[in-house]
Amino acid sequence: MKTEIIYSQFEEVEDIIILMPLYEESLSEILISPKLGFEKLIKDIVSDTGFRAEHKQTAFLNTSGEIKTKRLLLIGLGKSKEIDLEKIRKAYGNAVKKVKAEKLPGFTVLLPVLSNNLEPEDVLTAVIEGIELGNYVFNKYKSDKNGNVNIEKYRILSNSKNLEDNRKIILKAKNLCENVMLVRDLVNESGSSLIPSKIAQYAGDIAREHNLKCTIIDEKQMETLGLNLILSVGRASINPPRLIILEYIGDTASKDNIMVVGKGITFDSGGLDLKTSSGMETMKMDMAGAGAVLGIMKSIAQLRLKKNVIGVIPASENLIGPKSYKPGDIIISYSKQSVEVINTDAEGRLVLGDAISYGIEKYNPKYVIDMATLTGAVLVIFGECVAGIVSNNDYIAKALYDAGQQSFERVWQLPLYEEYKEMIKSDIADIKNIGHKSGYAGTITGAAFIQRFARDTPWVHIDIAGTAWSESEHEYISKGGTGYGVRLITKMLEKL
Repeated sequence: MKTEIIYSQFEEVEDIIILMPLYEESLSEILISPKLGFEKLIKDIVSDTGFRAEHKQTAFLNTSGEIKTKRLLLIGLGKSKEIDLEKIRKAYGNAVKKVKAEKLPGFTVLLPVLSNNLEPEDVLTAVIEGIELGNYVFNKYKSDKNGNVNIEKYRILSNSKNLEDNRKIILKAKNLCENVMLVRDLVNESGSSLIPSKIAQYAGDIAREHNLKCTIIDEKQMETLGLNLILSVGRASINPPRLIILEYIGDTASKDNIMVVGKGITFDSGGLDLKTSSGMETMKMDMAGAGAVLGIMKSIAQLRLKKNVIGVIPASENLIGPKSYKPGDIIISYSKQSVEVINTDAEGRLVLGDAISYGIEKYNPKYVIDMATLTGAVLVIFGECVAGIVSNNDYIAKALYDAGQQSFERVWQLPLYEEYKEMIKSDIADIKNIGHKSGYAGTITGAAFIQRFARDTPWVHIDIAGTAWSESEHEYISKGGTGYGVRLITKMLEKL
């Protein structure tokens, strides 16, 4: 969507529709002592629709020529003392869906009155996020693309004459949202289209556009290097695996690197431990961690972040074929640890193990962050609302939690006690890829496996199996791929 910011008196704005946010208290003031002619009409709206400016309530109002705009969409923000950034995102995301239903090409946005010690920059960012992400639709394969029309443009009415600062805030927020939507597109894409080499192509395009270094390691190079865990997972597919590395150098004076790793299983059948048909239905989304890494690397390049960040993506398909890896196989990893395969559907931790080992040896990162749609068990714990994290370092875990509270891509830490590490020890190899046979502590033991490859490097694992995909549409979260992780990790990297 095109966005313009203007400084004007509200009454002078000429547009098809204006989004007008109201707190419950401000609505009460309008009803008691209306100051403008159109505000008298609000009494009728309240009477007819029951609009009370409760959070996410909306109501259309025809202004009858009292002001230059013809219609208002009243947006309820609830009580001013209870407002926060997430409520703002949800209110504006919900309002955009109401405008879309009217099939209007654009609108003007009024910003909320500041309340609850919220910063103007954060409020403006939350408004943009609600609008941009609420407008998203994946209709690439729809023959009738007019069935869900996207809004083309909107204007923001600023109450500040310092428009240049606001333009910078808007550009930053819009870039971030565009990268979230890129990830949504990738996750929603079919598994037959988005194969490992295609992810590598996207990485190369981003690198060329934003002056990053891109390295693609193919299957022959993997054999030479000994990246046997990645190779084993991808062995049954006609689309060979790739290890993709993007390097962003934002601080040439520093030798510190932060490594962000994303699981890139472009389709997961479960391998010989085949998933059920319903369990396989959404497994095109098993590369959501890889997609998030692409979105993050693009975001930090646009921000010109003064840090050095390495993005690593092990991309593979987990299919069935004559060359499938098997339960009972012993695989020697890049780190020289031997791995007993108990279940071929626990493949994500295998590819992450090799990718993390290789990345640590080559780049010696100060911190490692990995994102993976790793376990169904995390859905049992948190549903789709929160990502589970496991870490060997309290500082990086706390930084991630704080970023999640601000972006509302929330995380919650699970323990990594020695007993869990014992559960992945194998009788005939160094470690096995499944913990307890009954699936106990599946999210934690999956992370314990990955930690064996991170070793003592400060590391945090984010299990996004619940948050990367939504079974239903919400205010600014789309059904299907959510783009989870881009805003979270970008915010975290800004603060580290």
